[in-house]
Amino acid sequence: MTSKMTEEVQDATSSTNNNHIDPAELIKLHDLGFKLVPLGDDFKPSIKWTPVYDNPDYWTPEKLTQKAQKFKSVVTVFGKTRLSDEKGPLYLHALDIDSDEVYNILSRLQNPKHSPEGRL
Repeated sequence: MTSKMTEEVQDATSSTNNNHIDPAELIKLHDLGFKLVPLGDDFKPSIKWTPVYDNPDYWTPEKLTQKAQKFKSVVTVFGKTRLSDEKGPLYLHALDIDSDEVYNILSRLQNPKHSPEGRL
């Protein structure tokens, strides 16, 4: 996630109105391509997230406005988004690395000229 996207998510979660996220903030995140899942007061999904994952067009601005009260906080699911570029559909994905060894290997793959060995 880019720092701009991170700022948008942080802005959205801090912009609450009547204990829910303002619909305009949800629509901004939707326009950026996030696949939004509302969280309730207990920070658990307040809807089933599978339909959001399966259908990139699950949310519309109108539906987000109608369901805004469900968004005490917000998360995103990964997978195919409703956005595309000249190469085709765009996807949300992430890689969680819990090991310094794996991190170093991936860093060398990304920047082989900067690694001490120059390769793996």
